[in-house]
Amino acid sequence: MLMNLFYHRCRANTFRVQSTAFETITNITPSKLRASAYKLYRWMCARTYRASTFSERLQRIQKETGLSKEAIINARRELVDFNLIKADRLGGPSGGYQFTVSNADDYPFPLNWDKKPWPRYFPVPSASMLSAIFPHKWTGTDALVYDELSKRMSRTGRNELELRGHWFKAVHKTTLHNSEERLKQTGFIRLKNRDEQRVIEILNPETSLSMPQKGADQEPRDRAYYIDEDTGSRKLLTEEGFTPKVIETYFRKSLPRAAEWVPGSNAHCPFHDDQTPSLSINIETGQFHCHACGIQGNKLVTFEMRLLDTDDVQEAWKTVAKKICVRLSPRSRGKVTHEHHYRDRNGEEYYRVRRYEDGSASYSRYLGYGFVGPLYKPGLAGRKRILYNLPEVIAADVVILVEGEKKADILTALELSDSNGRPVAVTTTGGAESWRIENVEYLTDKRVVLLPDTDPPGQRYREAVNASLERAAIEFRIVDFDGLGSDFREYLQTYGDVELLRFINCNWLMSPEEVERQEQEPNITI
Repeated sequence: MLMNLFYHRCRANTFRVQSTAFETITNITPSKLRASAYKLYRWMCARTYRASTFSERLQRIQKETGLSKEAIINARRELVDFNLIKADRLGGPSGGYQFTVSNADDYPFPLNWDKKPWPRYFPVPSASMLSAIFPHKWTGTDALVYDELSKRMSRTGRNELELRGHWFKAVHKTTLHNSEERLKQTGFIRLKNRDEQRVIEILNPETSLSMPQKGADQEPRDRAYYIDEDTGSRKLLTEEGFTPKVIETYFRKSLPRAAEWVPGSNAHCPFHDDQTPSLSINIETGQFHCHACGIQGNKLVTFEMRLLDTDDVQEAWKTVAKKICVRLSPRSRGKVTHEHHYRDRNGEEYYRVRRYEDGSASYSRYLGYGFVGPLYKPGLAGRKRILYNLPEVIAADVVILVEGEKKADILTALELSDSNGRPVAVTTTGGAESWRIENVEYLTDKRVVLLPDTDPPGQRYREAVNASLERAAIEFRIVDFDGLGSDFREYLQTYGDVELLRFINCNWLMSPEEVERQEQEPNITI
């Protein structure tokens, strides 16, 4: 088990790179071939969140990796020779391939992140793949160096690494220095000295700021309830009532090499490669603290969230309850208020979102169509979140971004056009905390009109989107409804779509006068 600081500290999305594959590619010579092979393999890893087998055209691979056709062909052959992938040439003029990423620890089986045991891996931030922000400035060697740093951070739980001299022997000393400088310029690391010791600080990949010491590790606020076996009544599950025996039982079922642990002594920490026990646990209070990687807390549910690598508190409570033999009461969310379906770039359903009366939401991934209708399974299971109305976003030149699917549907129904008469796409990422920097990949070469909510979460959403669009050099405008309601809907309801366009006052959209003229034209049907 590795510590994913990118996620726990920064809420940054990550993908997985197999450790064995990384070590294999690191030993490839010459260095130019090694760099191309890793750049191609890393691109494939970012694709395996959904399936280990996928097809892609050669031109698109060139565009997304920055590799030449010859470099891709040579890198593909090398990865096949080392049994890291399988590759079949597709027929037709597109020059495409069908790739299957192999389980590097269990060849010839394909990689399957839905089935345990997983191969050894370490997390890499998805932001490091964004060509919209870093258009092929990185070489494959730069990616190797950054991922070696990510791997060391994951194993130690530290984002500040004391590294002496030529610390990565797989790369030439001068090349290593140049890669460090490029990583520094693109905002992924900071080089500094502390007590005459050279330190590389790994930064938040989405903001280029220092990672917070706590941030995502804050204690969860969501509550859980259980059924009292004696009375049958529903009660609040609170850790204040956990006995030392309950706490010990939980950790016995959660720790690696738990049979070797004796309460009062250190245990093997599950969050880094802990050969010497370094995790202290107080079974009287539930407090835990790793003296090696620094992870700490005082809630079993927080410990479980880190084990599961999730921010879903209810999912963590379910697992805690199962370990300590407590029956949870079903969560009362109220009725489903609205339901929305997200489609991938090909227009195929990808996942479903249901929103409830209490403001919560549930996500279910689409599995296909069965005898009784569409089939869904709870959770995204590693599927990447995408923009709402994604096919329309890809086809449009102008995109309107709002907060929430319901608001996006309202604007979509207006059938707005841009100044060239092309349909405007209306999209969202979901709630106020849902924006991720990788969404800019879908918005490259487009113009964006942002209509944020006026409440504090809406303003945070606005700031996050603003920072990402600026970083990606995407042209955008923000329309402020402060003082006119909580969002654009009140203005639209009061004044109508023509006046809303006048208020937005954006020449990227069809003029209000043209819209008004079209609305007044009689509809003639034959």
